[in-house]
Amino acid sequence: PVFPYPPIDGGKTRVYNLLREAARTNDLHLLCYIEPDQKQYLPEIEKICRTVTTVDFPAPLGNLGKIGEALFPMYYRRFYTPAMQEALSRILAERPLDIVQMEFDKMLVWGRFIRDTPAVYIEHDVASLYLNGGKNPPLPGWGRVIDLLEWMMGEPVSVIAKTDTFLAKIEVEDTACAIIKFASGALG
Repeated sequence: PVFPYPPIDGGKTRVYNLLREAARTNDLHLLCYIEPDQKQYLPEIEKICRTVTTVDFPAPLGNLGKIGEALFPMYYRRFYTPAMQEALSRILAERPLDIVQMEFDKMLVWGRFIRDTPAVYIEHDVASLYLNGGKNPPLPGWGRVIDLLEWMMGEPVSVIAKTDTFLAKIEVEDTACAIIKFASGALG
């Protein structure tokens, strides 16, 4: 959801390297939020992507109380802005896309706007949440998300996963796929 340059932390480094490698054989169109001090780095990403569309990062929002936060936590609500909706709608109307990749759970809200284009959702932090048992989560709001998933689907009862290196000739996996079976029988 954030501008991937400079690649100074795990998420930005991963996205930057994926963009760089995928751009060798694909036309990439990046849409993301950006902080004012990151705008100086736009030329670096414009070297890689055919188009770069940015939306100013939204200001923090106030708390909605227990019920409001349970329904739409600030952790997600902050990333749902009219400016991002307008930019996404414009991009989807202007050009046909082969696939849309949404990084991080915060961007899932945009999946409902992507109707005629295949979409892939990439989550980087889910494994650490389950390793932590959903307790003392690394980011605010995650505890509620894990609790909500367990409430809706039950406890995870099995996981089948496969990792591999597909995008770049590197010594670590850059692709993972997992199927989680929940106590309710739901698959995710």
